[in-house]
Amino acid sequence: MRLRLALVLLFVGCRPGPRPLTAAEVYARLSPSIAHLSTGLSGGSGVLLEKGLVLTNAHVVWPHDKVRVTFPPHLEFLDVPVRAIDVDSDLALVGPLPQPLNRTPLALVSPDSLSIGSEVFLIGYPGEVEKFPQPAITRGVLSRVREARFQNLTFLQSDATIVGGQSGGALVSSTGDVIGISGLIGIERFALALSATDVLARLPAIKTPPGPFTRSTGPADGGTRHSVTFDAAHARVAWYFAAQDGEQVRLESRNAVLDVFDSDLAPVEPIDLDTWRFDVSGPHVVVATVDGPSTAEVESDRELIPFRDPDDGRVVTIGEDLHGVIDFPTDEDRYVLPLEHGQRVYLRVDGVFDALCSVLDEEGDEELLAARVAEGGLGMSADLTFEAPSTGRFIVVVAESSPEGPAGYLLRVSFADKATRPTRRPVVIDGGTQRGKR
Repeated sequence: MRLRLALVLLFVGCRPGPRPLTAAEVYARLSPSIAHLSTGLSGGSGVLLEKGLVLTNAHVVWPHDKVRVTFPPHLEFLDVPVRAIDVDSDLALVGPLPQPLNRTPLALVSPDSLSIGSEVFLIGYPGEVEKFPQPAITRGVLSRVREARFQNLTFLQSDATIVGGQSGGALVSSTGDVIGISGLIGIERFALALSATDVLARLPAIKTPPGPFTRSTGPADGGTRHSVTFDAAHARVAWYFAAQDGEQVRLESRNAVLDVFDSDLAPVEPIDLDTWRFDVSGPHVVVATVDGPSTAEVESDRELIPFRDPDDGRVVTIGEDLHGVIDFPTDEDRYVLPLEHGQRVYLRVDGVFDALCSVLDEEGDEELLAARVAEGGLGMSADLTFEAPSTGRFIVVVAESSPEGPAGYLLRVSFADKATRPTRRPVVIDGGTQRGKR
């Protein structure tokens, strides 16, 4: 009896694992459930989950609250709602789609057991302009695992080819499991995908709204005329408004410079002194900026819904971590940092984006120190050490060099250790990570 049991256990223990699939088999199994998401003139990729939900990157869908979703070869859904977004991990859920969908939902599987060098595939929609594009597949290996300081997020690095449009696509193991969601392009154009382990951990929190604008706006604040006051900690004010393809919108300002962005987040130039024409339907953004303290008036023939930025003007307590969000294109969060003469502090910004950090004087006019390390998703940070030249309140600015949507970050300020924290001169470190373009 014992011999028979031993033979059974030996047989079970020696049973081979799942057979590795060919690229053709991976594509045939998964591609029908990889969605293409269209927003205006841009697009991205998504992964079909259970209950008709589609997982993608937040920057693929923002600032839209509805998107077009297609599956190969010709399955189309219009005006699918953006259910919720996670600005910290750059994830979003779209749907639910109508049931029955006639597509197999894909399961996310933790890649923790995969070894470096394992074969992986990337499935998405690179640079598509067709009405009904077909997904593409590329092949590579798991090159390494990168840990980001921010939110302890883990990214899987691969040499699988990645280009614009593959954001939100699936990184797949050789056994056909979705092990990550692509979203970042690295220094040498290698692929970075958020590990399915992190995605699974964050999914429960983003299956329930808030949606794209909930954090920063309120429907009761709309109007066609707004009066705003600027100071050192409040240098930019933004609104969003709705416009359709081909429509013209009047925007006027007194004492402020206006920058306008369409729903693809591309800057738009006026066709006349105070008139803008839009080629993309959806929500658009207008940003008012001034150089110094003043009051400005902004008026439009459309209802303008203001962004409320709770980060501007917050007072930094040394030793406290502050969670902030870049809310709109060109947004820069301004914090107030009280210091005494000669005090040295270490500032670090962690986030999955191209981080910028600088210290201004009390009036917000002169930049005293600045740093940029555009490698947030690779586990690096924008950091600097600042010594107060006098007693006063300084302005700490956090921004994103190439914003594509809302992005969360953590600002940490601590007393500097002279033995380990070298003072940085004003310097810009170029290159680094960017989110995959839509």
